[in-house]
Amino acid sequence: MINKTLKKDFSKFDASICTMAFIVFSLTVQLLLLVVPTNNLFMAILMSALIEAVFFFAAMFTAGVKKVEFIEATKLNKKISPAMAALAIALSLVCLFGYTNLTNVFVVSLENLGYTPRVSNVAIPNFGVYLIYVVLLCVCPAIFEETCFRGCILSSLKNYNKHAAVVLSALVFMLMHGGPDQTIHQFIVGIICGYAFVYSSSLWVPIIVHFVNNFVAITVLFAYGGGAEEEVFTFVPWSEVAKTLIVALVVGAIATYIVYLILKTLKNERRKFEAKNMSKEERAEVVKQDEELFQSDETPASEAQKDEEKRETIMPQKKKINLEGALNITLWILGGAYLVIEWITTLISGFGVGN
Repeated sequence: MINKTLKKDFSKFDASICTMAFIVFSLTVQLLLLVVPTNNLFMAILMSALIEAVFFFAAMFTAGVKKVEFIEATKLNKKISPAMAALAIALSLVCLFGYTNLTNVFVVSLENLGYTPRVSNVAIPNFGVYLIYVVLLCVCPAIFEETCFRGCILSSLKNYNKHAAVVLSALVFMLMHGGPDQTIHQFIVGIICGYAFVYSSSLWVPIIVHFVNNFVAITVLFAYGGGAEEEVFTFVPWSEVAKTLIVALVVGAIATYIVYLILKTLKNERRKFEAKNMSKEERAEVVKQDEELFQSDETPASEAQKDEEKRETIMPQKKKINLEGALNITLWILGGAYLVIEWITTLISGFGVGN
């Protein structure tokens, strides 16, 4: 029997559930990695896919627990126009080339202070391996992570304030990736994907932004020899770092203005696309709902009856909201503390403390 009571949107309490679900599933996968051998290519690929699928599972779990229509709530069902897809690609390219200097300044500053970035183990010796990495590091993260962070977490937080939701979801996105040297880049990508989601009303736009971002990085790595080479640290004078920072801020400001223009265009294009593609059935449904509203044969209840029914409905809802609110705060404290502690621990280990 099909459940017809599924909600169409995530509520404001669902983001904390998704975050905690990710943490629990992620720890489970980490335990699996301790016992499952990954010394052959098939198992390595399988476990890499599973690590990314954790994001998707967290969103699906949240939708299941809260009885939410998963595809509709995450906006995976919202189509986009070719123009919107092109704007998504433009956003990703601006993000890559407009904010790279800011990321580099942050990483160089950490290295000057004694931090050792995590060495990438991505090696792409041939085109076949390149295609595998495109799937594992471009397609899977784009779909799975955007479903979690934008489709679920941002959609939930948007019930408070859309701008705060974009920033908070980007912050969670940054912390969940766990690499301090990628802090600036992940946060900026999270912000841009967040606004792309808000102004397009479709998850496919941030998915494209995320995919292009990773695809360009993997393709450049493949084009320049396949990667997996350890870089030799060279101290950069702080005066040079300061000069680069000034340039990075100027270029970043220009990039931000370009992003604003693209997002504005994206919003207008979405409106045009929706107006153009609103089907006759959708228009007929709106008319039908209006007709049913005015043709109802039900006798209006008295004001006293209405007030009594309203009180009976509101009181249980208030109790439920209070309980959900308390649970929401508890989950955010636990989940937030875990993510921050993990980030700080990774940062400390990068400085060699305790080694």
